Amino acid sequence: MRRSLSPVDPGEARRTLDDERRRLVALSSSLERTCRSDASGGSSAEPGVDAFEREKELAVLHQVRAQLAEVEAARLKLDQGTYGRCELCGGEIDPARLRARPAARFCLRDQERIERANPGPEVGLSAPS
Repeated sequence: MRRSLSPVDPGEARRTLDDERRRLVALSSSLERTCRSDASGGSSAEPGVDAFEREKELAVLHQVRAQLAEVEAARLKLDQGTYGRCELCGGEIDPARLRARPAARFCLRDQERIERANPGPEVGLSAPS
């Protein structure tokens, strides 16, 4: 394994990412079970309420899967020795930011730029075109 470019301790980062991965996998599994049981029959007398609840659950499941993909990408970066580098400018991501958001892909400056350019529900999940 190559030495990381980031001053963040790779062992600590891996433990944090692994913990987050386990949490997201468990949450995803729970949401999938809920979505499957809801699909088999509504629990409400109002079909519109059931459909709304199911849509909410599916949206949360989609978000959890996206977060899981980000965690997996961060784990791969650890293996490649590129963890802690901004995907846009190549600069170092502040260690405090990585502790707060271990799967961060962008430095704070570039993340803010992305959010200003692309406001929406999945901010930060993709770099600007």
